[in-house]
Amino acid sequence: MKKAVFNVINFHCIDSCNFHCKHCFVSKNNKIVDLNKAKSCIDKISDYFKLNKIKNGRINLAGGEPFLYPHLRELIEHINSKGILISIITNGSLVNKQVLDDIFDKIDMIGISIDGLSKDVNSQLGRCTEKNIPDYNWYLDKCSLIKNYGIKLKVNICVSEMNKGVDFTAFLDKVNPERLKILQMVVQDDVNMDASKYIISSDDFEKFVQKYERFKPIVESSDDIENSYLILDSNCCISTNNNHKSTISLLDCSLNDAIKQIKLNDKKFYSRYL
Repeated sequence: MKKAVFNVINFHCIDSCNFHCKHCFVSKNNKIVDLNKAKSCIDKISDYFKLNKIKNGRINLAGGEPFLYPHLRELIEHINSKGILISIITNGSLVNKQVLDDIFDKIDMIGISIDGLSKDVNSQLGRCTEKNIPDYNWYLDKCSLIKNYGIKLKVNICVSEMNKGVDFTAFLDKVNPERLKILQMVVQDDVNMDASKYIISSDDFEKFVQKYERFKPIVESSDDIENSYLILDSNCCISTNNNHKSTISLLDCSLNDAIKQIKLNDKKFYSRYL
């Protein structure tokens, strides 16, 4: 039987975020990865890719909000020096020309989480700050800026009872993302259980997805998400989630050995990335 190998790691280098999305199930404990420890982890990821002859290895920088990470440029440069592709998952609030001027030639893809297209919906979702509430034109400007730099654009939509009625069709036609991902809202114990009343039913989620079939989205139901991500969290631990319950530190072992200790569902993983 052929050994499962994994070419994409989600690195949650920071847990802090300037938005306060009700549906978010990432544990927010203000943890920031020390840069030297982060580099050590990147080295071990690089070793894993080389050991398994993975030529398209990729690290998704996530959070929290990764553009809040104080050492983001240094981290990107270190990953880039290893020949590893880089993508960033962001709420878009800190994406601007000055930032992209600095990193655009080292980034393969930027994914923006877009769950609403009006100030009313985004305010209800908590996808905003007190002074900055995104709307259609705000997201259009962010997506256009990313594409103007030649960076691939990904759009993530997390579907809940709060936004299931939003029609994203015209917006997606306009920005034409290289990749679209539609996720069903999930809850995690001790993180976002208060938002459980906003969970969308499987039937309603399927109806939402059907409206966007021509965009060929990657679709992740709550079941698809479970045990399907290879995550390096802000404690430098390897897991399949980001609730910081893992104690398998990549600082203490190889990525190959760490993967053997977690319940990563390779079929679910491959359905997303291959």
